[in-house]
Amino acid sequence: MINIIIVLRKSLIQTHCSFPHSIFSRINEPFDFLKEKKLISYSLVDEQEITLQKNSCDLIIFSKHVSDVSVCIAESAKQLGIKIIYDLDDLILNFPKYSTMHLTETQKINFYHHMTLANIVTISTPYLQKVIKKYIDRETHCIFNGFNLERHYNPQQHSDTFCNPLKIVYTNADKLKLHTFRNGFFDTINRFLNKNNECVLEVISDHEEDPKKFSRFHYLGAMNWFEHKKLLMNANYYLGIVPLGAEEDDAEFEFNACKSNIKYLEYGGLKIAGIYSKNPVYTEVIENRYNGLLVENTEEAWTAALEELFQNKQLHRTIVENAHRDVKENHSVSKSSKLWMEVFQKVMESGH
Repeated sequence: MINIIIVLRKSLIQTHCSFPHSIFSRINEPFDFLKEKKLISYSLVDEQEITLQKNSCDLIIFSKHVSDVSVCIAESAKQLGIKIIYDLDDLILNFPKYSTMHLTETQKINFYHHMTLANIVTISTPYLQKVIKKYIDRETHCIFNGFNLERHYNPQQHSDTFCNPLKIVYTNADKLKLHTFRNGFFDTINRFLNKNNECVLEVISDHEEDPKKFSRFHYLGAMNWFEHKKLLMNANYYLGIVPLGAEEDDAEFEFNACKSNIKYLEYGGLKIAGIYSKNPVYTEVIENRYNGLLVENTEEAWTAALEELFQNKQLHRTIVENAHRDVKENHSVSKSSKLWMEVFQKVMESGH
């Protein structure tokens, strides 16, 4: 059994919580699966509280760490012969202007120091794996995100019947990831809400600035990873909307396209139909009109998609069932766990 320490850090963008959602969605979920199989044991330890000794663990994992203290921990692990994995699921070296986070020069230096210390660097998507080659000169291993349906989906609690008001969900940790279509997006959603009084928009967000631009909405604030999954399971949402800047936002496109597809896994896995911007994040996993609606970031395209999903109940049912099946068959936590285990074995067998 491999003994692992996952180093926790303060979120780079989320102000409401101590630790970032990405650690729970990307690492906690598959590691719990492997722990249940008795293949690994692991603990989550705040980077401010770690004191490593030779037998503390076999392997230590960092996730987007850029602090001085995290570099000190990695240097200590190296000296003690503890193997190191650095995981990356965002292009943190090139945050766009809309983001609330930008790395300082010291943090960038710390990131590159981690790259020299890590035995293996893991990446969340093929697109990020391709782009990151411009920033780091080393081999990376792609491990896609998996969703734990057994943990988060309960068919006995799920209802296929929708009653008024029909609920739309919008979730965003950082600010709205749109530039060119930013005002057009709010105008489109507001026109739809004003036209369809039987619909209500619920917003889950760390920041209130963007939601205030919706004409009518329920603000649910921020919530932790597990609360969010429980809400998505039980709230009987008819639709999830997932805007993301695409090729029309040239300056931000590279960063946006390197995001993870976790919103599709959540909505698809929990039987919520989704409308997604036509960005590589989603075009790689969604077939239009089969397991989701892919749209250009224009008012015409978003308006047409919203109206069709509310009028065409058969299309809605088709998307819900196909997306759920796709997540179950192709994006399960068991598949991502297998990839993690292969990396663990590789790093433990390495001689450096």
